[in-house]
Amino acid sequence: MITVEFMGMPKTGKTTQISLVEDILEDNNGYKVGSVAESAMKSPLDKDDHFKYNAWCFHETANKIMEQHLRDDLDYLFVDRGIYDRIAFDDVLYRKGKISKEKRDIHKEYVKQFTNLEDNVVAFMVEPQTSMKREYCDGGRVMNGDFLHMLYESYQDILPDIEDADLKVVDASMEI
Repeated sequence: MITVEFMGMPKTGKTTQISLVEDILEDNNGYKVGSVAESAMKSPLDKDDHFKYNAWCFHETANKIMEQHLRDDLDYLFVDRGIYDRIAFDDVLYRKGKISKEKRDIHKEYVKQFTNLEDNVVAFMVEPQTSMKREYCDGGRVMNGDFLHMLYESYQDILPDIEDADLKVVDASMEI
């Protein structure tokens, strides 16, 4: 089984692309595809306790990936916001002053132990302004400009360090 993480800025088409690629592989090519959905919407924890919330999301995602790896009938597994995305989100907590550099680094080293669960990473990138514009067009939710700028900077720092997976960066600035 080949496991692919779809990571990147909000509103770049990650979930849409997963759905499209699943359809192509299953319907047109007969492959068996599984997926792990983004865990943030399922968290029972308050988002205000950022570190615990992110830790819960990471473990939920890692557990779901490992469960799917137990299956012997899948050709592909697609992960919407996986292991590397968790590293970026923890880095944002550090940038916002919510956690110390030491806590961020310890958690990053812990999370990196799970990167071998993913074979490929597809990073969807846009400028923070584009992400924010799309958020407002879609009714708006939880994002703000400061968060998006910090997340973008975190991705810029983290993407060059992805070693355990084949990385493809997608310019998602054009409308689908």
